[in-house]
Amino acid sequence: MEPTPSNPPTTSDTRFQIHDGKTLRTVWQDGDDNGDPSPTLFERIRYTHDGHPTWKIYCGDAPKRENGIVIEPPRFCYFDDATAYRIANWDGYSKPYKGRCWRFDFGSKGELRPQRPNRGRPAYVESGEVGWEELGKKGSGGRGKRYVFCGGERREDLERLR
Repeated sequence: MEPTPSNPPTTSDTRFQIHDGKTLRTVWQDGDDNGDPSPTLFERIRYTHDGHPTWKIYCGDAPKRENGIVIEPPRFCYFDDATAYRIANWDGYSKPYKGRCWRFDFGSKGELRPQRPNRGRPAYVESGEVGWEELGKKGSGGRGKRYVFCGGERREDLERLR
């Protein structure tokens, strides 16, 4: 339904949105909750054009440790590339946990989804280069494909938003 004077926009209509690879998605902000964890709903919409109807996209700096406290990202959401890179390389989460909590970014075995679209901020490593991860079988003598966390459309907008 289109917002009109008699039907004002909802909070999610007026919040910042970025493209998640399929559709525009509201950016998660402090105070927002975890997304809907329903496996039935996830399986039903997994391959649809619009993706999950309630999940937001998280563009924060978690996970991280501050003063001995672990600050975690919300569960059941999409990640931008910078966050997905941190989660992929964070030793505090098991692979199955990643697959359960962030299903559009990680598969059931916790590996980064090879068809995951780039979105949000790029992931820069200490050298200043963009982070990447090798996909496929590791240690089998052959090199897999690389997934480069280069960010997506409107990444400059996200940097200004922060």
